[in-house]
Amino acid sequence: MRLLRTRAPSLDLVEVGKEQIESGEIRYAILSHRWGDDEITFQDIPHLRHDDEKKKTQGYQKIKRFCKKVADHFEYAWIDTCCINKDSSTELSEAINSMFRWYKRAGKCYAYLNDVSPSADQGELYLNVKQSRWFERGWTLQELIAPSNVMFLAKDWSEIGCRKSLSALISQITLIDESVLQGDTRLARFSIAKKMSWASGRVTTRREDIAYCLMGIFDVSMPLLYGEGEKAFIRLQEEIMKDSDDQTLFAWENSSVSLDHPSGLLARSPMDFRNSGNIIPFKFSKATTPFSVTNRGIRLDLPLLRAPEVNIQEMDTWTPGVDILALECRDASNSFFPKPVGIKLRQKPGGHSQFLRVHPRLERNIHLGQLYYTKSTTIYAEKTLSREYVELPKTRRPNKNLVLCLGGNNKQNFPAETCSNIQIIHELVKGADDLQNCYYGEVSGNGNEHVEACVMSAYKAKYFSRHPERIWNIYQDWYRAVMHGEDGDEWDYENTASSLIRIKNLREKYSEPTDRVAFLGLFDTAMATSDLGAKLSFHAGWGQNHNLPSEISHPALLVRHAVSLDERRIALHPILVGDPMFEGIQDVEQVWFLGSHAVRTLSRIIFFYFT
Repeated sequence: MRLLRTRAPSLDLVEVGKEQIESGEIRYAILSHRWGDDEITFQDIPHLRHDDEKKKTQGYQKIKRFCKKVADHFEYAWIDTCCINKDSSTELSEAINSMFRWYKRAGKCYAYLNDVSPSADQGELYLNVKQSRWFERGWTLQELIAPSNVMFLAKDWSEIGCRKSLSALISQITLIDESVLQGDTRLARFSIAKKMSWASGRVTTRREDIAYCLMGIFDVSMPLLYGEGEKAFIRLQEEIMKDSDDQTLFAWENSSVSLDHPSGLLARSPMDFRNSGNIIPFKFSKATTPFSVTNRGIRLDLPLLRAPEVNIQEMDTWTPGVDILALECRDASNSFFPKPVGIKLRQKPGGHSQFLRVHPRLERNIHLGQLYYTKSTTIYAEKTLSREYVELPKTRRPNKNLVLCLGGNNKQNFPAETCSNIQIIHELVKGADDLQNCYYGEVSGNGNEHVEACVMSAYKAKYFSRHPERIWNIYQDWYRAVMHGEDGDEWDYENTASSLIRIKNLREKYSEPTDRVAFLGLFDTAMATSDLGAKLSFHAGWGQNHNLPSEISHPALLVRHAVSLDERRIALHPILVGDPMFEGIQDVEQVWFLGSHAVRTLSRIIFFYFT
């Protein structure tokens, strides 16, 4: 490490050993500043005695004024402009990797704000400080945080105040926590997203430097490769992942990400974290496997939830298969009811469990209860789109595959959407078909809901929402009339026949022409309650006893059977799985037969599945 002698008549550099610095034998002051156009470099130092023009530059005067300012307290000083031989790539790389430590070990850091005029009016002075461009530079972030003592200087080298006394003002400018500025909190206690957000509004002259200037803050080292552009920030994140399992690294937002322009799991710059300052780690499962970097991407073992469709009637095109990956982090601004944060992903075409990020915003409304029924899924997320981007296929809206579920809430003190058996069914069917379009409605169980209200909240097509309760009854009436040839009112027969026509029109008009309609019906699911008085109807009733279990181990234990019918069969008769009357002739296409009930109470869930 090279240092300037502050009391020498001319600029004089000396080399000191690491041991001398660490032992405290050598104490030095260090300068933080914005570079100008005429700075004095390492190569200029030997020629200054004979170069009067150089001595007239602002760069030379800045060094002299700094040495004079600190000479009473420090024999040595360090300034990045002239103490590093930037012609040597090896020395430059070593210096940048050591920069944070050099500022941290300094006896005192002086932050020179050359665009702040001194003022006796404190309000005016603080306003000038707020507008200083020193706070916009990438390199000055570590120069603000690393030293134990920072003194701010105005353009005439007069003292404005120290970092501790100005902590409230600086926190307002930089969004850095006051506890950091006062030296009371270690950096390691803050999330990756929080520290990245501190750099989100800063700029550097060279694109790579926005990554290199953050190495010390994250306590990582890596070689400098000027010319690599955005890859430098990707490499920084890769280095961070080697020593940290903090998943807030993935909790960023970028408005350019979309289905048409997907992204990898890693951010492109600190700017992507500007809205992530409140994201903190949140370990919601003890069984989570640490993420790792592989040659297929970043391997994660986390809950994967099906993302709900939005604005479906306004979309000219539709891209299926979007899922929400629930990260082990949450938004600290919602401390009353913590909600995990997620990101929307889509599987790559032809990629085995390989995913890309396809949505610009974080999913901040994941209820913790949703994760109770969700088994972790192992996926591989691309780090970044380093190869030429291959557009994800986008098609016209396909024939709608609709699953409409009605279920009950099994926990009285939690939001309804977190506890319904609907989530259990969702986990069963979510991976069945990428073209599946699921809508879920829920009833609380007090017996007062009307089925239409539940359906309206689940599916936006009003025509359909007026009729789901009748579809099964209409089919039964029509089936009895056709199959059994009942003697009865011919008017009823005509009504049931016309009702069937209405059902077919529903399929053709709202599900778009398709080859078939399949009905998956009468799913019996267990509710997490000891109440034995549940009504086997469209909504479940509740008793007074709500001794709830602490957890439900696996959704497979909660589904008993399903029945299915195929419209292509001449006899439209639903075949019950295992019914001895139909032994040897059953042709049920989709069936789950996954186990027995966890408890005895049942809630009926009706499925209408259009393929």
